[in-house]
This record gives sequence, C-alpha cells and structure tokens, in this order.
Amino acid sequence: VLRTCAPTWCLQFPAAFAPTGIEEQLRRETIGASRDRMMRELGDALAAIALTSPIVLCLEDLQWADPLTVDLLRHLGARIRTQKVLVLGTFRPEDLENTNHPLSKSRAEMQVHQECDEAMLAALTPEDLAGYLDLRFRPNDFPPELVQLLAHRTLFPGSSRTANYRYMTCRSYT
Repeated sequence: VLRTCAPTWCLQFPAAFAPTGIEEQLRRETIGASRDRMMRELGDALAAIALTSPIVLCLEDLQWADPLTVDLLRHLGARIRTQKVLVLGTFRPEDLENTNHPLSKSRAEMQVHQECDEAMLAALTPEDLAGYLDLRFRPNDFPPELVQLLAHRTLFPGSSRTANYRYMTCRSYT
C-alpha cells in the first residue's frame, strides 16, 4: 500500500524497501516532494488500508509534537470523516497553554469543525497501579513496597505527569 499510495513515505523506512532494490527508483519518483504531498499520501494510504480493515492510529504525548506532526493530525482529522479510521491522541492541556503550542490552535479549529472529541482522563490511583501490576506480571511476588514506590514516582498528587491529562479522538462517521 505504501509503495502504491505513499511512495514518499517508503523512503522513511529504508530497511523495509532497500532489499527490494527499488530505493533508487523511489528517490527518482519522489524528488522534490513537499510536506503537503507527504500528508496527502499518508491520508491516501490510510484510506486504502481502511477499505479492508479498520485502523487505530495512536499518538501519545502530543504536547511534545512538532509543528509538522500537528499539521498531519489536522490533515487527517479533516479527511477521515468517511473512513474506518480512528486517530487517538493524548496530551496535557497545561503544557499546550504554557508554551503556545501549535496543537492549541489546531485543536480549536478541529473542535469548531466538529472533527474531534476530547475527554479528560482520570489519574491512576495506587490501587489501579497495583491491579495493573498484578494483571501484567501474573504470577509475581513483588514486595508490597513496590506499588508505593512506583506510585510516589509516577502518580504523585499534583505532578504534571498525571494532572489534567486528556485524550482527543478525530471523528470518523462510519
């Protein structure tokens, strides 16, 4: 699908395409490719894949995303209305506001055009963490202090690591 719908993206994965011997051909075909072309091609590739199987694209910690990633998110949000594609992103709103992040403007535009939904995530409790450790590492004989240590380091009340975390989904209507 990438070769057909998104040749500029093939060059981003040289290990996957170098053994096929078409790397030089791809370079010739994509010479002078713009970022707009790359965004369009990725949207085309996702649309082609979504014809046969639903897609979930998860982008975490968008407060650290560069402007090009934010542009891609905005582009995909506008395109996926009729596709079986779910774009799920997580971010901390206070980090966006404190830094004048490009996602702030894009998020507002997507909300105005009803291209995304947003919900606040609740912080994990030490009990949630203990339950996760038991499920993930069953059977285990972790000492009881481990949960408290991890909770103190990762779930500390007021920490920016858990405060006011949100997720955003780009809407798909199919």
